[in-house]
Amino acid sequence: MQIRVQQILQKLPTLDILVLDELTDSLSEPKIHKPELPQPFAAARFKVGFERGILLIIETEERIGHMADIVPGKTVIDGYVELTATQSGINNYRLSASEVQYLIEAIYTRFAAPMNLTQADALNFVKDRLLAVYLNGNDQLAEFHRKHLP
Repeated sequence: MQIRVQQILQKLPTLDILVLDELTDSLSEPKIHKPELPQPFAAARFKVGFERGILLIIETEERIGHMADIVPGKTVIDGYVELTATQSGINNYRLSASEVQYLIEAIYTRFAAPMNLTQADALNFVKDRLLAVYLNGNDQLAEFHRKHLP
């Protein structure tokens, strides 16, 4: 047994890390968090997995290139959001602008309920990318954010 463990430990530094979660916060008492003002981020194609096998793909790099700087509400990205919910038979469904808006508003609403910091950070991450797709250079970010604060 110890030989197998040693072999795994020797191989470990050469493997890519696929998941990195801080578990201590998940054990903390949930509390109300406020949605943060959206922050700039590097363009990429983001995969967001939810419970019950629901998956979002948020495309922000196709027009401007991988790792380009994106400022939600300022940068024109011509991005999109795809939904896959295999249990419901939905595969790679591209959301309309009104569906993306609905999802963003639902995320803002979710901040009214208690959650741990890890979940709040994840929601802010997703919200910022969705806002970049939805606003697509339309300089109404501050107004949109203020209007939807819980």
